[in-house]
Amino acid sequence: MQVLLLVCSVILMAVVFWDAFITVFSTHGAGPLTRWWTGGVWRLLLMIHHRRPIHRVLSMAGPVMLLAVVCVWYALLATGWVMFFCSGDALVVDNLTQEPANIEKIIYFVGTTLAGVGYGDLVPGRFPWTLWSNFAAFTSTVLLTTSLSYLLPIVAASLERMYLAQRIFGIGKTVPEFIVESWQGRSSGALDQYLLSLSAEVDRHAHKHLAYPILQYFHSADWKQSPGKAMLMFADAIFLISCGAAESARPPRPFIKLVNASIDNYAQLATAQAMLPGHIDSVNTEALRLDTLRKMDIPVVDEAEFDLALRSYAKRRGKLVALCEQDGWR
Repeated sequence: MQVLLLVCSVILMAVVFWDAFITVFSTHGAGPLTRWWTGGVWRLLLMIHHRRPIHRVLSMAGPVMLLAVVCVWYALLATGWVMFFCSGDALVVDNLTQEPANIEKIIYFVGTTLAGVGYGDLVPGRFPWTLWSNFAAFTSTVLLTTSLSYLLPIVAASLERMYLAQRIFGIGKTVPEFIVESWQGRSSGALDQYLLSLSAEVDRHAHKHLAYPILQYFHSADWKQSPGKAMLMFADAIFLISCGAAESARPPRPFIKLVNASIDNYAQLATAQAMLPGHIDSVNTEALRLDTLRKMDIPVVDEAEFDLALRSYAKRRGKLVALCEQDGWR
C-alpha cells in the first residue's frame, strides 16, 4: 500500500508538471489535463446556453477558468505531496513530542510547506525526508510563479481579440454594408489599404490561439466584439469581392492573396484547439449570392464560375461558422 501511494504520488506530480509545461511553454495548445477539464466545462455551458442564452455567464467563464487552471494545478500538486508523505511511517512528526502525524496533520504540513510558511510545529521525521520537504516547497514556487506569469498575457490577448473584432465591424456590421463602406469600385479603394493592416493583425491573433489555448473561452456578451462573428463576416465579404466581382472590378490580386492567406491561417490555427461541431463540412452558403453585388452595381462573374468558387470556399466557411458556435454565437 505504501509503495502504491509513493508511485501514484510521483505519477500525479509528473502529470501536473507536464500539463503545466505544455500549456505554458508549448505552442501546440493546452496540456491534455487542462484541455480535458476546461473543454468539458465549456461544453456544459454551451449546452445550457443553446437552450437559454447566458451570455453574461459565458463572458465570466474565461477569466474564472483561467484562475481555476492555476488552482487545479496547485491542488493536484498538494495531493501528490500528501500521498508522498503518507507513503511511509513517521515521515512527518510532531516537533515537540516526535509522534507520527496522522493524515489530517500531514495535509496541514503539506499546505504550510507548499505555501512557504513552515510554522515548525510539524517537521519531516528524518533524513532524507527533510530534503524532500525542501523540494516540495521548491516545486510549489516554480509552479505558481510560472502559472501566475502566464495570466497577464492572456488577459492582454483577450482584449486584442475584442479590438480586432471592433476594427472589422467598424467598417460594416454586415457583408453588404462592409462592401459598400470599404469598396469604391476601383483598385485604389479604401479596402485595399485596410486589408494590409488587418491581415497582419489577423495573423498575430491566430498564432495566439496556439500560445494561449484558453483564449477560446473568453466570450464577449456583445456580438460586435466577437472575433468569430467578425472573421466570418470579413471572410464572406472578401469572398464575394474576390470571386463574385468581375475581374475588372476586383481589388488587386496581391491584396486578395494576402488576406485570404490570413483568413486561412486563422481558420486553421484557431480551430486546432477548438471543440468544433461535426457539421463544418455541410455549412449553409445560401447567404452568399451574386445579387448582393448586383444591387451595388458591381459587375459580376458567370453563375457557374461563382458556384465553383463557392464550393471551394464552403470548407473554410464551415470552420469559421463552427468557431462562431463554439464562441456561443449562432
